[in-house]
Amino acid sequence: MREISPGRALLNATLAVGVLALATWGVFKVAQRHWVWQPTFRAEAAFARISGLALGDKVRLQGMEAGVVESIQPPVEPGGPIRVGLRIDARLHSLIRTDAVASIAMQNAVGPKVIEISPGKPNAQALPDGGQLLTTEPLELSDLFKSTRESLNQLASLTRETEQGMKEFNAIAGAINRGEGTLGKLVRDDAAYRQFMSLAERGEKAVSALDDNLSAVKGFWPISSYIKERGFDDTDRILYRPNSTREGQVFNSADLFEPDTAIVSENGAAQLDQFVTWFKDLAAPESAEIVIAAFATSAQDQNTARILTQDQARAVKNYLETKHRLFDLGFFRQRKVAAVGFGTREPKPEPGANAAGENSPPPSNRVEILIFTPKN
Repeated sequence: MREISPGRALLNATLAVGVLALATWGVFKVAQRHWVWQPTFRAEAAFARISGLALGDKVRLQGMEAGVVESIQPPVEPGGPIRVGLRIDARLHSLIRTDAVASIAMQNAVGPKVIEISPGKPNAQALPDGGQLLTTEPLELSDLFKSTRESLNQLASLTRETEQGMKEFNAIAGAINRGEGTLGKLVRDDAAYRQFMSLAERGEKAVSALDDNLSAVKGFWPISSYIKERGFDDTDRILYRPNSTREGQVFNSADLFEPDTAIVSENGAAQLDQFVTWFKDLAAPESAEIVIAAFATSAQDQNTARILTQDQARAVKNYLETKHRLFDLGFFRQRKVAAVGFGTREPKPEPGANAAGENSPPPSNRVEILIFTPKN
């Protein structure tokens, strides 16, 4: 109802123009994200299941952002295909051929799904607008667990078969040792020879299948990470890395743990605290890897020693991890660390002095904390 000054009118006009510009920019960015204004073409893909794919999820071509999921049509009848409509950048049309394959993948471990398109062969024809893409079914985590469970079941079955075969071999060997026939008689006797060859063939097949199943189980990511973390995948090489420099310290197990346990003692905690100071002064690069190796005297039972040393190595790792956060590199990154119990076995170490740089042999009951830094 009253006039305002020219300066205030200009300020109000500037503010209004700014708000409109910001709103226009926001609408433009949202529309651009949904590929509304860019020149596009459409394609379709049919899947038996879409594994949580949603409208607006990204479409990628050879890893490049290429479009967006525009529509999802449910099956016409139970068990029928789910049709997914894709809006794709027109500039990429010539790269997508009739033999191109679409698959549903995850952007990361917990992120949304994405359609990945493999473009196809260069000599194939370009996919027409609205054309149908070939598809591959998504791999579900439940399928991986099922496959691993089947491999473990087969592994158990093969282990029982191998044990039975060894019992039969031992029975044959026992009969020979007791004088109930000779090796020559075994070979001349057709029935015994056939039995022997059958056992040999079964043993060969069992070992081959056992190796295949172990490889399958070790390749499954939750199990493979467990195996590698503990150094079970290649214990012969765990202490020998010719392409890395090696530094570390050796501790007597009696100085670190309560007697015959994997419980870090008060004195052991103090020694590990001193190691932390030494390690920080070392200023090892992020590429350096740590191996915590525990050993036991050969006088101990092999199986018991393996369990004890594994627990001791893990106890040292847990102490350094929880008390000092020694392996934390920041931004949810961790240094590579392996905690390995060798039991009574003494693997061939890297040529040269022991971890402490001494010429005298290390104690039998000990824990070695080693730092391997790759050579440039």
